[in-house]
Amino acid sequence: MQPGFLFLSVLGAAIASSATVHATDWNKPGALPGVVTRMDENGFVSRAAVTASRSTSTLPSAPSLAPANWHGLGPFGGDIADVAASPQNASIVLAGLAPANGGAGTLFRSTNAGASWTEVTNLAGKPVYDIEFAPNGDAYVGTLDGVWKSTNAGANFTQENLGIGLNDQVFDVHIDPTNPMRIWCGVADALGSQPINVMLSTDGGVSWSNKTPPIGAATTCTSIAIDPTNAQKIYCGFGGAFGGGQVWFSPDSGTTWFNRSAGLPNTPVMDIVHDGTRVLVGGGQLFGSQNFGLYSSSNDGVNWSPLHNGTWPLLVVNTIAIDPNNTSVIYAGSPGQGLFRSIDGGVNWSFGVGGTGSLSVNSVRFSPGSSSVIYTGSSSFAVWKSTNSGANFAPSSTGIGALDVFSVAANPLNSHELAICFQGQNNGGVYSSTNGGIMWTPESVPGTRYNQVKFSPAGVLYAISDGPSTIAREALYVRNGTTWTSIGPDQGTLFESELYGMRVSANNPGLIIAVGQDFGVAGFEPTVWRTTNGGGLWTKVYEGLGQQFL
Repeated sequence: MQPGFLFLSVLGAAIASSATVHATDWNKPGALPGVVTRMDENGFVSRAAVTASRSTSTLPSAPSLAPANWHGLGPFGGDIADVAASPQNASIVLAGLAPANGGAGTLFRSTNAGASWTEVTNLAGKPVYDIEFAPNGDAYVGTLDGVWKSTNAGANFTQENLGIGLNDQVFDVHIDPTNPMRIWCGVADALGSQPINVMLSTDGGVSWSNKTPPIGAATTCTSIAIDPTNAQKIYCGFGGAFGGGQVWFSPDSGTTWFNRSAGLPNTPVMDIVHDGTRVLVGGGQLFGSQNFGLYSSSNDGVNWSPLHNGTWPLLVVNTIAIDPNNTSVIYAGSPGQGLFRSIDGGVNWSFGVGGTGSLSVNSVRFSPGSSSVIYTGSSSFAVWKSTNSGANFAPSSTGIGALDVFSVAANPLNSHELAICFQGQNNGGVYSSTNGGIMWTPESVPGTRYNQVKFSPAGVLYAISDGPSTIAREALYVRNGTTWTSIGPDQGTLFESELYGMRVSANNPGLIIAVGQDFGVAGFEPTVWRTTNGGGLWTKVYEGLGQQFL
C-alpha cells in the first residue's frame, strides 16, 4: 500500500471537502489513530481521517491463514464494496473488500461462480471499492491506490498510474460501452486537497487526463454513468462523508459540463446508471438522516422525478442495477433494509426481496446478459447470490474470512449449538450453528450492530443490539423458536443507551442483569439494569458519575 491519504467511507460515500456537524453529534473514540469518529442521536456512526498520511503499521492486517493447530469454522463474511462477473466467463467473479473501519482490504476471486473464493495476493492490503470488466474480460478495479488492471481474468493486477500523486483513491471506474479503451474514474477529494476528481483514459489506462467539472471546492466523485446510446453523454455524481452532493452532466465527453443538481436533495450521491432512455440516480446516508431516495430523468437531468414513494422504509440508496434484458426491472440496494425491487419501471416496489431484508447492500450486479443470476456485495455479510431472478438470495462467501466477530457462545445444554454475533460500522447480525460450526444460518434479527450473544443456563439465546435505533431499538433481544423479540431496556426513541454485557439467573430465568452506559441525550454515565420478569419491566439499579464504559 502506498503511504497515501486514507479515507474511511460512510456507507460507500466519499469524504467531503468540509464536514457539517450537527449539535446532536457526539465524538466517539476512533478505531484507528488519526481518525475522527462521530455518532448521532440515532446511533449512526461516521468516520473520517484527519491526518495526511497513514503508515500501514496502524492498519488491521489483511486476512491471513490461521496457525497450523487451528482451523476456521466460519461463518464467512466481510465488508464487500462491489462484486462483478466476467462477460467472457460467468464463472469468474471478483469481490472487493473495503472494511468500513478503514482497515486493510483486498480483492477476492472466484472461478466457480461464487461457490468459493481465494484472495488475489498482489492486491492484499488494498481496499477495493469498484470492479469493472471490459468486453474482452480485462478487469479494472478502483482502490485506495488508484486504478489497477488485469489482463488474465482477475488472477493478478498491475497499477495504472493516474499521475496525480499519492492522493489517488478511486471510488468508481466506468468503461465506455462503445470503446473499451476509454475508461473513466472518480477520485476522492483527500479532504479538499485533491482537486482532480474525474479522470479519463483513452488508451486503456496507460495515461489519464483531468475531466473534473467546475464544481468549485474539491469534492469526491462517487459514481459515473454513460448513455449507452450516445457515449459522449457523461453523468457524474459527487458526495461527502458528512453531507452534500451534486450531479453534473457533459454532452461532449467532459469538454463542457452542466450542473444538474437542481431538484435533487443536497445529500451525497451514491450511484448513477443509465438504461438507454433514462438516467437514474440514488443516494443519501444514514448518518444525520440525510435522505435522498431514487430519481430518474429522461432529459439529461434538466428535470428529475422521484421513483421512491411513501411505501419506502428508507430513503437511502447505495447502489442501483437494471435488468440487462428488461429495463422495467430495477434493483436498489439500501443500508440495513436489503434490496428494493420494481418490475414496472419504478411505479411499485417490494422491499427486502429474496430474504435480503437485514443486509446493508453496497453493490448489486446482474451476471452479464443474465436476468436470473444476481450478486450482492454487502457490509459484513459479504457476497449473496440469487439464481432465480431475485426470488431467493443465499450466502455465497466461502473463503472470504473478514467478518468482525464480537462474541461467541455455546449452548450449555448442547455443545454442538453455537452462536456468534458480529458488527460493522452501522450493521451486523447473528449466525447460529447446530452442528458445531460445520454449517451456519443467519438469524432473523434486525440488521444492527451486535456486541454479545449468550445462552442462558436453560439454553435460551440472547443477543445485545447496539443500534442504530432507526433500524431497530438498541436493546437486549431474545430468541423464541425462529422469532426474535426486543425486551429492552429502552429509554426513548433516540439512541439513549448502550449495553455491553448481560447474565440470566440460573435459578430464576426471569432475573436478568445488563450493564452498559447511557448515551447522548441521556448522558454518558455507566449503568446497571435489572429485570425480574424477563424484560417486561426494567429498573436502572445503578447510574455512575459521568464516566464512560469503553
